Amino acid sequence: MLSKAVDTCILSEAGNKKDFLCSQLVKDERSKELENHGILAKMFNDEFIKKEEVEIFSKGLQKHQKVLLDNNLDNVQSVILEHNIIVTSKHFRDIKLSSLSRRLKLSDSETEKILQDMISESKISLSIDHRAGIVLFKSGNHLCSWLKILEDQIIDQTRMALVNFCSIIEKI
Repeated sequence: MLSKAVDTCILSEAGNKKDFLCSQLVKDERSKELENHGILAKMFNDEFIKKEEVEIFSKGLQKHQKVLLDNNLDNVQSVILEHNIIVTSKHFRDIKLSSLSRRLKLSDSETEKILQDMISESKISLSIDHRAGIVLFKSGNHLCSWLKILEDQIIDQTRMALVNFCSIIEKI
């Protein structure tokens, strides 16, 4: 069952829920013995996942776990490519489209299509300077969105404390 949870986590869409599940599974001592722990750990640690690792992972999946998508990639390839793009955005402010394509082992047009899909699905914030051939990652990617959530929680807690304080003062 734990191996199924690890596979499901790896195949799930990027986001806070996946991050939380990854952290729980990576910390579980039993998961370290599993075949796919390496990919899970790389996802948790925001490390680049190599195409060869994806192929090995993909071979171990059952037929119903691999779905061909509209962009001629299967769901496994798509999830890992998106992960690798997000990891790249955390390490670079900008990168040449050709360099990103080489890292992903895709053509420039394939990379650009994936980037456009990620933008339209609000998975990442970036712009592409076509003249210069540069991908410009905008601040506000994962780390900044996490900080925004924390900031909102702090503001809400501060507001509640202030309301409580004011009600105590009014009683005096």
